[in-house]
Amino acid sequence: MASINLSLRVFLVYFALIGMAAYWGFNVVSSQVKPTIRQTTEETLVEMSNLLAEFALPVVLGSETLGLEQHPFSQHVDNFLKRHYNATIFGVKKEDASIRIYITDADGMVIYDSASLAMGQDYSQWNDVYLTLQGKYGARSSQRIPGDETSSVMHVAAPVMHQEAIVGVLTVAKSNQSLRPFFALINNKLKYWGGLFLVLSLLAGAILSYWLTGSIRKLVMYAKQLTNGQEVQSPKLGESELAALAQAMKVMREQLSGKEYVEEYLLTMSHEMKSPLSAIMGAAELINPSMSDKDLQHFSANILLESQRLDGFIQRMLEVSRVENLSQLEKTQSVDLNRLIAVVVAQKQIEADNKNIILTHSRKGDACIAGNEFMLLQVMDNLIANAIDFSPQQGRVNILCRSQSNDVIIEMTDEGTGIPDYALERVFERFYSLPRPLSGKRSSGLGLTFSKRAIELHDGKISLENLSSGNMEPNGARVLISLPKN
Repeated sequence: MASINLSLRVFLVYFALIGMAAYWGFNVVSSQVKPTIRQTTEETLVEMSNLLAEFALPVVLGSETLGLEQHPFSQHVDNFLKRHYNATIFGVKKEDASIRIYITDADGMVIYDSASLAMGQDYSQWNDVYLTLQGKYGARSSQRIPGDETSSVMHVAAPVMHQEAIVGVLTVAKSNQSLRPFFALINNKLKYWGGLFLVLSLLAGAILSYWLTGSIRKLVMYAKQLTNGQEVQSPKLGESELAALAQAMKVMREQLSGKEYVEEYLLTMSHEMKSPLSAIMGAAELINPSMSDKDLQHFSANILLESQRLDGFIQRMLEVSRVENLSQLEKTQSVDLNRLIAVVVAQKQIEADNKNIILTHSRKGDACIAGNEFMLLQVMDNLIANAIDFSPQQGRVNILCRSQSNDVIIEMTDEGTGIPDYALERVFERFYSLPRPLSGKRSSGLGLTFSKRAIELHDGKISLENLSSGNMEPNGARVLISLPKN
């Protein structure tokens, strides 16, 4: 999947932050709308109930002597409820009353109900009546249909006073359903302004992300020009950190130019050495037959031996140069390290048998990784060859490949003389090598260099250390490789 450029990443992060802030803000404001409107409505109902309570005293005192349906209070309330309004409140039309009024006596018995729903019923246990009769603020919110929140009704009561005594309670009830148009109106406005804010924020975010990454785009263009070998001036950048990075890239390019020259020289030298090598090997095949058998055999063996060493040296130089110039693996595939090690062990078995060396390969768990099979094959060939070269006659070379968490661990040990202390820090240096115990000859010093770089390209680690049997002298060496799994 193609990578996301920095401008888009900055924009997406900005969008996510603004989106979460807008979502949180909308939810907070929206959650406060209903309580605020209900609180305002309750305040109005408090004033209204107390006003009506002043007119309700004749109803309470005369409830036994005068039919309530003929009482002026009842007639006025009926006329009020029948009144048709022509009001528009913030875009919401108000056409009729949406309240209910009922009155109870001092015992909580309903003596008047504008909706004729509870005449004669005992309301003394409802909070609005119960608390008001005790001289407290009486209010409640009840659902007409149990479980249906939309059917809730606010009840606000006021005491009916006579000679400083509470002789009854007047309650004004208003359905929350009548407030829903106002809730919907505010929600619609919140959505409109929230959407407009979000669009404007996105536009500002796009401009901001483009502006923030402008210097980085200049830096990327500069890096591409340097890569193409163009002689260009460092871009003028406002950010001191990026300006320092541009200068560092320029210095690095100049230093790499010198390194590239040296590497090109080595590659050219290696190419040129191919020609005399071919001549030497050709001469070995055309040596004068008149030579004595002893001389013929001696010179032929020397020519072939040196030719092979020279060829191996050149090949290793080419391999090391190639892997050092790689910043990452070009192609990867699934590689079974156990199978790969088994192949190399089989190839090296003849060399091991010539020195009576026991070469073993153990495995624990799955050992599949993503990598370059040919490169890893060369690594194992180098390491096993080294272990055989530095092992004594009738020694052992043990290879263990085991699975550990997210890594594959390869551990290779031998029973040789180990590595001198002065050489431990240099064994992976190019051209650095130690004499073989039996022959005294040195290798090209490129095998471990190649192996270390190849392992690093696989995002792995390699180390070489001495083994000890309890005394101060080394008792062989151990190579430890860690490679990440697929």
